[in-house]
Amino acid sequence: MSNSKDAIDRLFKLQTKINMMVMDGTREAKNVADILQQILEERQTYLRHVETSTLAPTKGDVTLAEANNVFSWLDGDFKNWGTDVPSEDTVKAEVDVYEMECDRNYGTLFGLLGDPRKLCLTQGQIVEFCRSHRDSLRQEGYGTFFLFKVKDVLFVANVSVVGGRLEANVYRFDDDAVWHAGSRHRLVVQQQTI
Repeated sequence: MSNSKDAIDRLFKLQTKINMMVMDGTREAKNVADILQQILEERQTYLRHVETSTLAPTKGDVTLAEANNVFSWLDGDFKNWGTDVPSEDTVKAEVDVYEMECDRNYGTLFGLLGDPRKLCLTQGQIVEFCRSHRDSLRQEGYGTFFLFKVKDVLFVANVSVVGGRLEANVYRFDDDAVWHAGSRHRLVVQQQTI
């Protein structure tokens, strides 16, 4: 999902004008807020919120490529693509779990929830979620998608529960493959607050 500079400039100008109309009484604040809320909730036609979970603090030296204590199988591309690098320690955090309800690629799916760079988890948080919230992962061999970044490059970890074992693949965020809603894949992202 890309936004041109012209589109962003137009958006900010419109927001400013609308805010001025609310301030001078031309528009009712409640009506404007209701319309904005509808825009926020549009994602529900594509994604269904399943739950909010709490992650314990994590260490930045935990990487997916080395998480053999959690995963039975790990995609070799975690190392081949240079994702096996430490990140920062994290504090306790809230994450949201969504389930797909419409066919989409990674860019569109995560873009429905906001700025993909703000939705990323650290690799330590992904490992912690899989360890502590295993029942929240999509079951029956279907994927749960986690967005993470390494040196400003976005990747998606696709975790599957296969025969009771966890397996993790890695994909590039800009991969155009379309994932089918019938499989009800899940996404786990940093909780966004307004």
